[in-house]
Amino acid sequence: MAITNQAGSTLERRGDYNLNIHVMPEKSVTTRTYLGSAVLAQLIAEVICGNNLKKVLQTMENLTEVMNSYLEAYGLQMEKLRKFAENMRYLCILGRGYGLGTVEAGALFMREVLRFPTLDFDCAEFRHGPMEMVQSDFYGVVLAPSGVTQKLNIGMA
Repeated sequence: MAITNQAGSTLERRGDYNLNIHVMPEKSVTTRTYLGSAVLAQLIAEVICGNNLKKVLQTMENLTEVMNSYLEAYGLQMEKLRKFAENMRYLCILGRGYGLGTVEAGALFMREVLRFPTLDFDCAEFRHGPMEMVQSDFYGVVLAPSGVTQKLNIGMA
């Protein structure tokens, strides 16, 4: 099964089943294609598990409203991030569970787009080894989405 945003791409030609996400041109590198692919993969999983697709689509619609509100304050968020990153030499992005895909993609985007040294970690694994690298010059971002592991991730932060 091929999930793509480009009709006629090599991936599409090689797929037995092709799903085109049809997202608009990117505002930033891979943001829309990443989210479009993640949403489609989630919908496929929901169908396979026999979940109520109408409820899932409503949740995703609510999520887009939250994201739009966040993006309206983009300038303010960027200023906070600039301040946070002022003396940063590297960044660690941490998370667990279903947030790991975003952790890994985020670190990849930082390395690929910004050419900035960024590591991705599972919070549970980080606690058992890499935690030793936490010193006064350590910079990390912990993703703590709602759900059963949110309190654990906040505790890690």
